[in-house]
Amino acid sequence: MKVAIIGAGKVGTTLGQRWSQCGHTIAYGVRDPADSKHQALHQYAKVTHSLEAVESAEVVVLAVQWPSAQSAVEELTDALTGKILIDCTNPVKGDLSGVSIGQTTSAAEQIQSWAPHCTVVKAFNQIGFNIMADPLLEDRKAVLFLAGDIASANSIVESLASELGFEVVVMPSLSDARLLEPLAMIWISMAYKLGYGREFAFSMIHRTTQGGTL
Repeated sequence: MKVAIIGAGKVGTTLGQRWSQCGHTIAYGVRDPADSKHQALHQYAKVTHSLEAVESAEVVVLAVQWPSAQSAVEELTDALTGKILIDCTNPVKGDLSGVSIGQTTSAAEQIQSWAPHCTVVKAFNQIGFNIMADPLLEDRKAVLFLAGDIASANSIVESLASELGFEVVVMPSLSDARLLEPLAMIWISMAYKLGYGREFAFSMIHRTTQGGTL
């Protein structure tokens, strides 16, 4: 699959490298493709301007900081038409005290309004990039939630996440991103405020025998 990644930070580069290892074709969309800081990306991906990356892609990943999201998306609105846009952003306040929007909308829904002719799927926002690099912790898969309105798009993103090693839970509405973005704040608070560090993730434990009854 041809995947364009907008942004070459830690999330974008981790996902791109992992998907490249899975056999996907990766292109990064960045402001200055000639910048030497992107040199390592050329080993497994094309590095170009965002418009060119998106035009040739089947799936686009938005992996920028929330304050840059609107301009990044609106510049690509036409090119995004008919494509799946995976939203990895979180509208986190600068002091990490919470999300700046929520309850009645979400970052994902805002992004959908900026690019109405693509299909936005919320994913890869609830854990750190180091878990994306290796979602297996103590023989247990990290869980990854995704949310989107279109089942066929959800299925494609589910497959991409499963390839990386996640146990995937699909939420059937993009409005469920209103739950997933605050969930990211739990991970962020635990990692940076409560001293857990980055090497943890959430997982699901399935009961294999019938539980007790009330």
